[in-house]
Amino acid sequence: MATSAVVRGDLVSRLPQVDFAELRREIAAGTAAASLRALRKICHEVGFFTLANHGLETSRDAVFHAMEAFFALPQELKEATHLNRSPNFRGYTRIGEEVTGGVSDFKEVFDMGLETPTLDDESRSSAAAAAEHFRQLSGRNVFPLADGGRMAGLLNDYLARARAVGIELLEYLALALELPRDAFSRHCSPYVGADHETAAYAMMRLIRYPPQDAETRDSERRQGVGKHCDFGLLTLLATDDVGGLEVQMPNGDWLAVPPDTRSLVVNFGDMLELWTSLYVLATPHRVYNPSSVRARLSVPVFVEPDLTTVVCPLALPHYDDDDDGATIRNRTAAQEAERAAKFG
Repeated sequence: MATSAVVRGDLVSRLPQVDFAELRREIAAGTAAASLRALRKICHEVGFFTLANHGLETSRDAVFHAMEAFFALPQELKEATHLNRSPNFRGYTRIGEEVTGGVSDFKEVFDMGLETPTLDDESRSSAAAAAEHFRQLSGRNVFPLADGGRMAGLLNDYLARARAVGIELLEYLALALELPRDAFSRHCSPYVGADHETAAYAMMRLIRYPPQDAETRDSERRQGVGKHCDFGLLTLLATDDVGGLEVQMPNGDWLAVPPDTRSLVVNFGDMLELWTSLYVLATPHRVYNPSSVRARLSVPVFVEPDLTTVVCPLALPHYDDDDDGATIRNRTAAQEAERAAKFG
């Protein structure tokens, strides 16, 4: 694997790491060629890495405090924000309601997104008539009334900041792929606040995985979330120190990602894999809470293009340092079958 001062680690026992502040400095100075090559190979060969010095550390701590307070609320107060009460699929989901791979997930969730003006009934009807169902994803979040707005302010601010980091990272990825810097970011409109109409879109989840039963063997662990790939562009995941995230390596083995509360875990979704003509990998991953004492908390931010974006596979250049034969040989037959089933 190509290495540089910015990208460290390996693709076998530990995820590589990208120093975001250093990468930004190198790009500004015009000295980032080696780092961008290393970033491209990571995105092509494993599709996961950790991001250090991203600038969200203080905001992240405040979000985790707010999340702990939310999940500690009486169940009836959480239920008052249930996703079923939201016309745009935001709010609380109780343990076991979500299913992955035909198995109930052992987690509870709070979903939110960039806030925009709520569609009135006439606008919803016209969107449906025009088959613009994506417009129904816009609107307001649903926060606990007893919170007095504190949670809303913290979470909305973090989402906007994290989205900005994700968009900047997409620009660096475009440079790594030898595309125009704004190849992806031009499809991510500026977000200026909840009272302004925009096609900009991003989502965030607060997730609590309860402790496992103490007597449960590893073979009987309840899945926090089963094996899956994310569906969108790019995910920035903040976690606590409990652990439990597992990433499927190209050879089919599962890598347990060591928890790091100061770094973010970055991975890519099916949309970006398709957009890059299957070059950037959307890698399967899963979560089990390894603790029988503590809940596991995590906050993924899903950075997406505008809701009006039409995604078409890009024609990428040939990269002389690629060994696609080795990349394919490292995948199992089952993995190749899964990719074929996803994209045809």
